[in-house]
Amino acid sequence: MILVMGLQKTGQSITDYLTKKDRSYCVYDKKEEVLLRYEVLGIKTYKDDEPITDRSIDLVVKSPGIPPYEPHIKYFKSKGIRVISDVEFFYMEFKPKNIIAITGTNGKTTTTEMVYELLKKREPVLAGNIGMTIFSNDMDRDRDDIYVFELSSFQLENTDTFRPRVAVLLNIEEDHLDWHGSFENYKKAKYKIFKNQRPGDALIISADHINESEIRTAADIYKLSLDKKEGMNAYLDGDDVVFDINDFKKRVPISKLRYKEKHNIINFMAAVLAASFYELTDEMLDDFLGTFRLDYHRVEFVDEVSGVTFIDDSKATNPSATVSAIMSTPENTTLLLGGFDKKTDFTDLIKLGGEKVKSMIFFGDINGKLKETADKLEVMNYFMADRLIDAFTKAVEISEPGDTVLLSPGASSFDEFKGYEERGDYFKELVRELKDGTIKRI
Repeated sequence: MILVMGLQKTGQSITDYLTKKDRSYCVYDKKEEVLLRYEVLGIKTYKDDEPITDRSIDLVVKSPGIPPYEPHIKYFKSKGIRVISDVEFFYMEFKPKNIIAITGTNGKTTTTEMVYELLKKREPVLAGNIGMTIFSNDMDRDRDDIYVFELSSFQLENTDTFRPRVAVLLNIEEDHLDWHGSFENYKKAKYKIFKNQRPGDALIISADHINESEIRTAADIYKLSLDKKEGMNAYLDGDDVVFDINDFKKRVPISKLRYKEKHNIINFMAAVLAASFYELTDEMLDDFLGTFRLDYHRVEFVDEVSGVTFIDDSKATNPSATVSAIMSTPENTTLLLGGFDKKTDFTDLIKLGGEKVKSMIFFGDINGKLKETADKLEVMNYFMADRLIDAFTKAVEISEPGDTVLLSPGASSFDEFKGYEERGDYFKELVRELKDGTIKRI
């Protein structure tokens, strides 16, 4: 018997699949109203802290958001019952041969989208942490199809046999320590992306961010760098990005890239290296260079109001993502920094903010921690605010024509919003109201 834990988008897609296959399962969720759908169908349901003692349960498929310290999860593991993620379950069910799996603390969504767009003519399936569930009903699966998966540490944590043909590991910085318990645990989860790879499989890493000496894999390793050339399969040579991997050899002028920030050049390098394993042609690369656009909320220009530029980088939910954003914005920038505390260290970010930006405004659940860090470092260019609206109002007050206001929070949004998208949309709405002279959200 399979127990599906967590019945949001991921869990529902799995139960739909199991129903379609006429497989026996039971479900768990904290919300009673969600369980009603299954009770009507005669499916056994469990809720809240109700004990789950059905001895026929021999496999638990849990949603990524359920942490390893959740009491039911701890119970199942103590009984030797296998607990897996949707990614592992997908691999068990279909054993696909052509998975490109991308992970990293930062840049994984952009890189995943780039790989998908580069290979669009090959009709790949896009899914994972990027928003499309792996068990989406509209997927016609075939072992020979190309699957492009963005994978979070939450999904990788509970994989045992998952094996991508091509794995991309962009970077690892402190993040989600509240969930994993330690940085070492977080790294171990990320490293599972290459754990089961074999000779002939490919692992692509950024040599600027990943310590190769820590990598233990049977896969062939391919490397990229902005700083080094020797031994690299993608590197900078003057004003060109150079690719040299197997039979794929190409020079791409940086001038052809729509997004020229350092972190996006790295994402581009990784995406092209990954796509090169699937007959990437010059025509496909040229089409990509002419049409690719980043998603919303990633260092996205919103508007200019009274000479002040507003940038939405709400997707920056950890300090290292905000560091990247700061490095691509002018020095006369006011940084809006704050949100929900994931137990990450802000020391390096605050230190950089003290040197690189005009001012910082700390807001949200984490504002006290940010203030304490700044005071320890003797960084003085900050202001305090409660909510995002308060931080925005203060930023408008202190900004002058020619300045930039950057929302790059460095933390998750769950103290005030449902997700980074809602936070970014709210910021954009405030900018629109400022432009129209109708701000009323005080």
